[in-house]
Amino acid sequence: QRGVFLTALLTLTSIAFTIYLTYTRKWSMNTYDGAAVVRFDKEAYAKPHIRAQSYLMGMLLAMCLPQTRRSITSWKQKMAMALVLITLFTLTFITATGAYSRRACEVHETPFTRDASCGSTWSPQTTFLYTATARSLWSLSVAVLLGLCLNGHGGIIGNILDWQIWLPLSHLTFGAYLIHPMVIFVRQLADTQKEDFSVYGTLMNYISVSVISFAA
Repeated sequence: QRGVFLTALLTLTSIAFTIYLTYTRKWSMNTYDGAAVVRFDKEAYAKPHIRAQSYLMGMLLAMCLPQTRRSITSWKQKMAMALVLITLFTLTFITATGAYSRRACEVHETPFTRDASCGSTWSPQTTFLYTATARSLWSLSVAVLLGLCLNGHGGIIGNILDWQIWLPLSHLTFGAYLIHPMVIFVRQLADTQKEDFSVYGTLMNYISVSVISFAA
């Protein structure tokens, strides 16, 4: 119980720290937001006190899982699964509501001024709220999803995730998670000029970073 309490306290502390710094430092996760996303990349993206939330929620799941191996009523299981899927879907596609509707800002520009012509069309409050909570909500949703599946309440999602085809990748995912920020940094820092956005270029970047992260 002490371990659960301490881990939960550290998780909440990290989330609160992230919210505070997002609003005071004016961070943005939207990659078109110029100076705001540069600050986020330098001050938050790979920093342990910000990134710890994902690890801590995984630790909480591992600690709480033996205590939750009991029957859960069908409607509760369906409700939890529906909330998880809605949250993951929303976080995945919410940026289509305006986060990338204008040209990308230069590194010295910001979308938070009244006469801004670049970056997202979201209000500063919306951008800060998304940046402050998206990672923790995503991690929490994945943890709940895994908990449901491991307890036999995952339904069709659990059946799909139980396919043996995922077994080789499952042995590599944590290592890829740890390594991929370094791969991204090396890839970006190797550029000698700005890139023009294209679906093809973004897809190739995604595939190359993924392959190298898993291979490493």
